[in-house]
Amino acid sequence: PLGEDSVKWTVWLTKDALWERFHTISHIANQDGEHLEGTRKKVYDILNNGTDVETNEKEEVAMHGQTVFGWTTAIPGAPLRNGG
Repeated sequence: PLGEDSVKWTVWLTKDALWERFHTISHIANQDGEHLEGTRKKVYDILNNGTDVETNEKEEVAMHGQTVFGWTTAIPGAPLRNGG
């Protein structure tokens, strides 16, 4: 890309909403039975007992992320495509 940038963001989610979001990640979504239940228990154990879990007054958990994006632009005087 000729240009790129990023935006950092934070969204506050309930523990259940955060689990539902994690559960859409293919590595977790493809689990089933005892394996899925074990993963769910680990996530909730961390959310409930982790020393560095960031929460607000509503007991929602902070989920931080970063969106990276890039773009290109046409070079002045040059065709965008050859032959079409």
